[in-house]
Amino acid sequence: MIWCRSWNFPPSTRLRRADWRSSNRIRWTLRRDGRHLSLRKRYTLAAFEEGNLGLGRAQVLYLDKNITDTLYTADTLRLQVGTFQIDSTSHTIYDIKAQRTLPFRYGEISGYVLWSLLGLIVLGGAIYAGRRLMARYARKVRDIFRPAPPLPPHIAAIQALETLHNQKLWQSGRHKQYYSGLTDILRTYLAGRYGFGAMEMTSDEILAAVRRYDLPQKCVMDLQAILRDADLAKFAKAQSEGTTNEDNYLNAYYFVEETKPAEIAEEGTEQDDTQ
Repeated sequence: MIWCRSWNFPPSTRLRRADWRSSNRIRWTLRRDGRHLSLRKRYTLAAFEEGNLGLGRAQVLYLDKNITDTLYTADTLRLQVGTFQIDSTSHTIYDIKAQRTLPFRYGEISGYVLWSLLGLIVLGGAIYAGRRLMARYARKVRDIFRPAPPLPPHIAAIQALETLHNQKLWQSGRHKQYYSGLTDILRTYLAGRYGFGAMEMTSDEILAAVRRYDLPQKCVMDLQAILRDADLAKFAKAQSEGTTNEDNYLNAYYFVEETKPAEIAEEGTEQDDTQ
């Protein structure tokens, strides 16, 4: 018997000039003659160019008791594609019409306009409220982005000394770190207060530079004692007594207080008197 389970043309016959759309199942038998059957199957084919198209050889599946084979048609199926003739004498061929320009309608952009106006109102309100707040607190917009002015040398030194004292370095046996921090604070203060490069000077050079200024003798002697003990701790690994370490911290604190600018000192005195 012949079983037409799948009847398709080979892929090589799918030409570029034609496109297979669909195929229907075999609906009925046209004619039966003994073991010969005439079957019908319909195909839908879209062709885009005229000419004689080769569709290849159709195939069916042959099944017998001990035989299974594929049978092909003897000749290649061909399809003749033609086009209809255009009578240009009785018909006028026109060019493609230009695109129509439709009238403008406000409704097309009304939503965008309303949302834009709402956004502008909100933005204007935010700017107005921000300016009122700035004016109320005597702040301008540029003040927000302006960096904070540097602290005066004596204030920065006092804050650094308090931070160093709270670290309790010498109490935990780190005498070198304690005196390194103490002398760095004093060097930074002297460089900012008097304008000479104390950070690159030795202890003797710092003392020589300080003696050029009209400083109390006790301040100079305290500074000399601090630098001497610091050199012993940093270079000779000496460990001073606790009272000496605390005295050097207090001497450094009062050295800054005694040598800060006179105007600032007078302002502080006036405030104390007022209180």
